Amino acid sequence: MKKVPTIVLSVSYKGVKFIDATNKNIIAEHEIRNISCAAQDPEDLSTFAYITKDLKSSHHYCHVFTAFDVVSHTHCL
Repeated sequence: MKKVPTIVLSVSYKGVKFIDATNKNIIAEHEIRNISCAAQDPEDLSTFAYITKDLKSSHHYCHVFTAFDVVSHTHCL
């Protein structure tokens, strides 16, 4: 099974960026206008997700994350 990378999730009024925790490169970024919803798992508060729309393909994607601790995640939502 492929190892899941550790990333830093940068959230601002402009949108969300996935940043590689090792080399600090931006992996992906989503403008706030392309994020349709965000939710937290009610049974596991460290797991959360958001849905984006790709403007080129018009496909929707669900991005799911698990935070190292609930406190850091609570600040995101």
